[in-house]
Amino acid sequence: RRPKSLFSVSLPSASTDVCTLAPVTGPCEALFERYFYNFKKGRCEIFIYGGCGGNQNNFKTEQECLRRCRPH
Repeated sequence: RRPKSLFSVSLPSASTDVCTLAPVTGPCEALFERYFYNFKKGRCEIFIYGGCGGNQNNFKTEQECLRRCRPH
């Protein structure tokens, strides 16, 4: 008999499809210009980030966004 595991670990896949997530402004009220990868259009686009919360599809530069999300 195998002992039951007390926990499981879930790791994100390489690009955990961070690049497919919708941009999230978050609950804070700052006005940071950031880039997100628009999966449907296949390009990085600008959105306004509030400064907290949000998700990982949030890049300071277009180059950073392209490096992470551009299809190879």
